[in-house]
Amino acid sequence: MSYCSKCGSYVPDSALKCPACGKLKIGAAETAQQAERQSKPQSGFDRTSAPPQSYRYGYSQSEQQTSGESRPQRDQYERYRTDDYSGTAPGGDIEENKALGAISYLGPLVVLSMILKPNSPFVRFHANQSIALMIFSVLCSLCRFVPFFGWMIGIFGGIFTLVNVFRGFFSAMNGQMKKLPIVGDIHILGKRGEM
Repeated sequence: MSYCSKCGSYVPDSALKCPACGKLKIGAAETAQQAERQSKPQSGFDRTSAPPQSYRYGYSQSEQQTSGESRPQRDQYERYRTDDYSGTAPGGDIEENKALGAISYLGPLVVLSMILKPNSPFVRFHANQSIALMIFSVLCSLCRFVPFFGWMIGIFGGIFTLVNVFRGFFSAMNGQMKKLPIVGDIHILGKRGEM
């Protein structure tokens, strides 16, 4: 059992290099040169000229080897991003409907904002997030009746809802279309005509 002198991580006895930093083990330099000489094929093909294989997180190695096309890398934190989608709505629409986007976060007034401006992408964006936030709040409130840890889920869900109501309200008042964490990816209303 040995540890790397450079980074301090565990190095198996059979390994010649530290798996974390790549530093050669003490006394392994000669052994590595011998192993390299033995591993070179006699046909003249040099293994060092082959491109190194890279590992993409989120995919197994068999998925990477079988698929010839390159897939986009999945992002495990994508649902927590709060990207701004203000560029997707026409500029006049945002200036005209800031108040309606903001009042959609005030509970049942979301219906009023959808009745007054059903075709506005800005109002639909904020109304969609408001409805998703209300559904999330109801589900967290129902969790309070679950024995043991349900009350904690209900309390944290209520705090999360309250914070995001304020975030959404001020985002709409500032003319921004920022996705809220977790509920921002839920599309209930869709675009006009897709209902």
